[in-house]
Amino acid sequence: MTYSEATIFSDQKINDLCDFIFAKLVERFPPAPEDEHNDYVYKHFVLSGKAANILQGVSGTTINNITFETDDQNIYYFCQNDLPKLLFKSQAILYKERMLIYPLNYFFEIWKTDTIDAIEIDGIQLQNKNLIPSETI
Repeated sequence: MTYSEATIFSDQKINDLCDFIFAKLVERFPPAPEDEHNDYVYKHFVLSGKAANILQGVSGTTINNITFETDDQNIYYFCQNDLPKLLFKSQAILYKERMLIYPLNYFFEIWKTDTIDAIEIDGIQLQNKNLIPSETI
């Protein structure tokens, strides 16, 4: 399932950007031959923040940024080093455990965390609402 197929966000450009990010991650981190479900990236890079909270039934207001989390250091390094170039040469602000990236006037955050406790809703992997950083809600 893709963000576009599930229509996760009302703005189709955001769904397309999320799909693009996942496609680039899967391209860079292809599944091992024994991984028949092709889910390595999906287990280690999940939607978080206010969007994930709302999808898990928590009341919410306007989403100002799209937040992802990863517990994989190599995925995080790829996001820091390559993703800004791949997303229309976007501006990015990099921190040790968080990055901000601004493709096409949208605001994305990617957090490096120790733990992913993913749940699936509409085919999209989300960080469990109990582990979403409060700064992103």
